[in-house]
Amino acid sequence: MYSIEGTRIYNQTDRQLAGEVGGLISGLPEGFEFTGYVLPVKFSGQEYALPIATVNPEAPENKRISIAYFDPLRHELAQAAAVDMAELGWEIVKNNLNRPVLMVVPPTEKSLELSLQTVSNLREKGARTVSAFKFSGGIFQPAEDKRQVLLPLISDQPPTAVSPDKQTGIFRTTDNHGQEITGVCYQPVTGKNKFIYLTERQIADFNEFINTGGRVIFSEDVVSTGATIRAMRRLFVNFCGAEAADTQTVAAAFEGNQPCPDKTVKYVIWLPEWVGKF
Repeated sequence: MYSIEGTRIYNQTDRQLAGEVGGLISGLPEGFEFTGYVLPVKFSGQEYALPIATVNPEAPENKRISIAYFDPLRHELAQAAAVDMAELGWEIVKNNLNRPVLMVVPPTEKSLELSLQTVSNLREKGARTVSAFKFSGGIFQPAEDKRQVLLPLISDQPPTAVSPDKQTGIFRTTDNHGQEITGVCYQPVTGKNKFIYLTERQIADFNEFINTGGRVIFSEDVVSTGATIRAMRRLFVNFCGAEAADTQTVAAAFEGNQPCPDKTVKYVIWLPEWVGKF
């Protein structure tokens, strides 16, 4: 089924019993429990089976959530999805190819190939002034002082204590070179406490890029709660001069049983969630 915008929509009834799964479930995150079902989806005209897994199998039955897991580390799947993501990106940039584009990628390594291939595909389509930027960041830990959190900014060094704003999650500190960094603490759907940041030099460079006509496109593998997008947008809008409505997102998939509330997010496929006992 297709939406008006051309997004491929999949429903809970599209699931199928899995046959030979082979390495299909080897990429499931720790703690996920395979249900024995797959969801057949299409990227770039090719069909791929996404394993359906319960993300919180220890929860009470009525609170369990199962999803069709899109693994960007599956090379062929990522390559195919990147073709379709580039089509979404092309619709954003095609009317002004002289405007330089920065595709911004979350700090996780798992979706880097997907994003870089999307950039490469966009260039091949004619968007020559496209470059990529990958955020720095990681997972933070709570501190003894409840007002603070601990950030592992420097490998092999004790974590840095910062005091994020209670409403926005924004923090400021300095790196090992004495350069000020500005970041955001947030919690994505995985439940992990994450942070991203920009250095003062990066902020200055991005302000110049945007003030001279550059545009920002965020790249994601799967959008669910949108927490990562909001964190990235918060830094670019608050500190780099970007307009919120001008920061578009392209993603391989959106996950949820209600329409995506963020109209600036464009995605190739819409995946359902199964709530309760699978």
